[in-house]
Amino acid sequence: MNLVNMEKYKNSLFGNIKNKLSDWLELDAGQAIPAQEIFRFLHSVKGTAGTLQLCGLMAITEQLLDGLDEDSVRVWNRAELRNFLFELIEHAYEYEHFDEVEIKAKPVRDSQAPLIQIIDDDISMLILLKDLLEDKGWMVITNADQSKRQINILKCSRIA
Repeated sequence: MNLVNMEKYKNSLFGNIKNKLSDWLELDAGQAIPAQEIFRFLHSVKGTAGTLQLCGLMAITEQLLDGLDEDSVRVWNRAELRNFLFELIEHAYEYEHFDEVEIKAKPVRDSQAPLIQIIDDDISMLILLKDLLEDKGWMVITNADQSKRQINILKCSRIA
């Protein structure tokens, strides 16, 4: 398979991932997604990622599959699913916007740099704010799960 075809298939895979994630994350608050549907989706992505030699994507889906049971009767709401699939969402976002990213050296961190934690259930907003604040020299910790807030604050205070 030549390089042009590989890119076409990779783009198609990430387009399918984005479409499915959008469908799930735009559901009404009362709607739920069966664990079996999530399992089948991740299993399919893992197989295709392996075929296309997308090792990072394959590793992410393997890890996510470890947290699921194919025969589970559990149903997920969109907030639970968003938190569970955070790493996949972030990876798909980075792949989609890779050409737009300006490659630059990581800024040297000042030991007196301000530290901020951002908690929001909107993954896109977390990514955007983190990038903007880090470009300004801030140290940023993000989390989509509000229940982790106190734990992260304690970890941050130990780092400082």
